[in-house]
Amino acid sequence: MTPMCDDGFAHSLRTVDPARVPATRVTGRPVATQGPSGGAAVYEVATDAGTLTVTLAAVDGRWVVTGNDFVRAVS
Repeated sequence: MTPMCDDGFAHSLRTVDPARVPATRVTGRPVATQGPSGGAAVYEVATDAGTLTVTLAAVDGRWVVTGNDFVRAVS
């Protein structure tokens, strides 16, 4: 994943234990909630455990992930 991320976000991903990620599969198509315009974009992706929000930026002619957030589904 790190080649698709900016350096700072890639570094923070190294501290994540994949076993603690609550989602096991994507259940919907990505939906743009911002952009892509002005060099920034935000997408929401439905999963079996909630919604993943992915933030991207255009850096040196390519899109890279700069951050994410996860909101668990209410059961």
